[in-house]
This record gives sequence, C-alpha cells and structure tokens, in this order.
Amino acid sequence: MEAIELFLYSASLIAVSLYFFLSLRRSEFGVILVGYDFFFFLGCCVYPIVFEAGWVTPGIEGQASLASIGKPGLLTAIHVFAVASGMLLGYLFGNESGRTLSKTDLSRLQSTADFLFPNPSAAWRVAVLLGISVMLIYMWIVGFDVALINAALARGGEFEAFGDDTRWLFLKTVAIVLGYCFVFLPAVLLSKTNRPFLILYVALAALIYLNTPSRGLILWMVVVPVTVWLYASRLLLKPYALLVLPLGIFAAAVILLYGKSLGNVSGIVLAGDSVDQLDAFQSDSGFWGVGGALLRNMEFQWFSISAGIKHFFDSGPLIPTDVLVAPLGVVPVRVMEWLGLGYLNYGMVDVKLACTNTAMFRATFPDGCTIPPLYSGYSAYLAPVAGGLVLSFWRNWYFGRFESIWMAFRKRGFERLWFPYLGVHLVALFFSFIAPNIAMASFVLALLIAYGIAKSVKAAFFRRLSEPTAA
Repeated sequence: MEAIELFLYSASLIAVSLYFFLSLRRSEFGVILVGYDFFFFLGCCVYPIVFEAGWVTPGIEGQASLASIGKPGLLTAIHVFAVASGMLLGYLFGNESGRTLSKTDLSRLQSTADFLFPNPSAAWRVAVLLGISVMLIYMWIVGFDVALINAALARGGEFEAFGDDTRWLFLKTVAIVLGYCFVFLPAVLLSKTNRPFLILYVALAALIYLNTPSRGLILWMVVVPVTVWLYASRLLLKPYALLVLPLGIFAAAVILLYGKSLGNVSGIVLAGDSVDQLDAFQSDSGFWGVGGALLRNMEFQWFSISAGIKHFFDSGPLIPTDVLVAPLGVVPVRVMEWLGLGYLNYGMVDVKLACTNTAMFRATFPDGCTIPPLYSGYSAYLAPVAGGLVLSFWRNWYFGRFESIWMAFRKRGFERLWFPYLGVHLVALFFSFIAPNIAMASFVLALLIAYGIAKSVKAAFFRRLSEPTAA
C-alpha cells in the first residue's frame, strides 16, 4: 500500500471515530448511530490497514475480488475517505440544522408523535402480542417444520418448498413489521414499566429470528436498544459494568459471527441433519479466530467499492432497476400481477444491484446475488468519490437531525423517543440500497400514513357528531 493510501485510510478511520465520539458524548442516541455505521468502520477503515499489514487473510469475497479485479488502488482509498468525510460532515450539519428547529416545528413533531401513539407503552404491548400471534399463525398454517427448515431459503427468495402455502408468507412480513416495536424498547426500559412483557418481547424476537434468520435483526431488536438503555441510565458507569460489558461485546460477536448458523440450527435438527459444521462464518480457526472472521465478514464493503469503480469506468453510472421499483413492494405481488404490473416487482426486474455487484467478483456463489454493495459501494457505481461524498452526507444529515429531535424530546420524558428512533432506522433501510429493505421501509411508512389518515377521519367524524345541530 502506497503511503498516500495508508494516509487516506488512517484519515478515514479518524473521521469516523470522531463522528462516533461526538455522537456518543452528546447522548445515548449515539449508540444507535454507531450501530448503523460500525460495519463501514470495520470494513472500509480498519480492514484495509489490517489487510495491508498482513494480519488478516482475505475471505470468500476478498479472494474472488482479488482474482477478478485486483487489489483496490488509490481511487478506492480516495472514495473511502470521501464517504467517511461525508459521514462526519453530514452528521455535523444535520445536527446543527436540528438545533435551530423552531419551537413551532418541535411542537408540530411532538403533536404528530402524540397523535400517532398517545400511549407508546400500550402500542408496544399490542405490537408484541400481535407479532407473536401472527408469527404463530403463520407457522401453524405452513407447518412448524416447513417454516423452520426453509427459513434460510425463504430469506434468499426460494419459496418452492412452501408449495401452495406461499400465499401465507405475507404473514411473516406483517410479523417483521410488528417487530419494529423495538423503537419503543428504550423508553419502556427507561420508564421501568411493562417489565413482564419483556419476556414476550424476547419471544417475539426469537420467533422472527428463527424464521428469517438475520443477524442484523437481533442487533436491531435486542443488542442496540438494550445498550441505549444501559447508556441512558448510566449503568455502564457502574463498577459491575466492567464485568457485564465484556459479556455484551461477546454476545454481539457471537451474533455477528454465528448468527446465520444459529438461526438454521432448528431447521437442521428438524431435517435430521448434523450440526457438527456450526462455525463462525469465514473463520478458518473456529471461534478463536473471531477477530479475523469479524473483519472478513465486513470485507465485502471495501471490495464492493473497487468493483463499483471498475464498473463505472467500464459501463458508466449504474441505476439499478430493483432499487428504483423497490418502494412498490408495498403492493402485494398478486395484486401487481392482477393489475398487469408484475414486471415492476423488484424480484422480477433485469438489473438487480446485488446481482450486478456479485457478478463483478466473477466468483461462484450460491445464487449469484449474495453481495450487496450497501450505500458505500453503490455510491462508487453511481460516481466514484463524488457519489460517496454526496450519499454519505445526505444520509448522515438525516442522522444528525434526528439526533437533535431525540435530544429535544428527551428533555420532556421518554414517551416520544420512538419517533426519531424509527426515523433514523427507516433512513438506514432506504440508504442500504437493498431492495427488500427499501420495500419494508416503504411498507412501514405506508402503514403509518394510512393509520394517521384513519385516525384523522375518525376524529373528524366524532367531532362532527358532537357538534350541536342548528335549531
């Protein structure tokens, strides 16, 4: 690695670290931001330096990229620096713009949050109970064994094993949406209410995880919100935190490395197969290779930037069709087909971002669409350097703004914290540039809008009834 590249990666590492430090110093909301950007930090700031030092060997994606594209060069380093700079600057400018929100704007946001969920604790309880019920109904209809054995295949888009029961898969989507009640969890924990329901909440998280399986889902539903609570309640400053914190880090590492495998254990057992091969993903030395395995899990981001740069100079900017039509995922596939618009389903289009990125690696992967470039990689497909700076700035501007809203709401209690938490989560989903994530985020927004309209119509109707009639 040339000295200039090492300097750029080091500067990127410092920029992202400063962004983490500033957000964590200001409030517990920083835990959420670190949760969404820590993967980029590992994959694009730490990994290149460690890789060049020879402390980690490339994994599956790294080997394929090195064989087909070659070692990432100076332009990749500049692009990483542009993304890191955009993250820091976007956060700072967004935070500053949020601080200048007028009292009228804040009052309007608070009124919106109160109108949608005047009793967040009750909403959380209802979502947990409904989520468990819907998931159990889904598993009962398709069969508990079928649901668990084919969970991983369904996550990859393979639905043939469900037969005619494929039409019931939407129930699982509904349960996952109800699982977004994790945005209420920090307030629930901070207010010390509904503690008995925490057992049911964990059951919901477990059911969704077993039917996905998704490491990110466990991090979103359990690890991050619980860490937010620990930070906000200052429990991390207690002496016993020195014992608890390492356990939490250990648990997070297990989820990251073994998450997919652990989620498949139930299906493997039901299928009568052996679980002897359970191991950390991309680890060549068992769990004790945790450091190298964790970095290899994140390496695809760095190599995706290199792939995006090559694609840009070979074919020009890439506008993936699946990302463009993903918001239409709120409409059921059967309805789209009935309307004659089935070709607009993001799973049926010709240009899919993950497939294009995987093809750039020219390697044999299970379905050919296994490497999503995420926003850091897609920005290179869109425009090297400039794309990275613009997209990361745009994304983190929202992050900084939502942090300011969190701080304003925090002064008035815990009840409205779900609002900025959900906002930043939806922004992260849209900027993942993963079609199913965008479709899910669009679905949640559509439900909130429909729910708000329904409540407004209901309020107007009863207000009209209560008005005295003219004599």
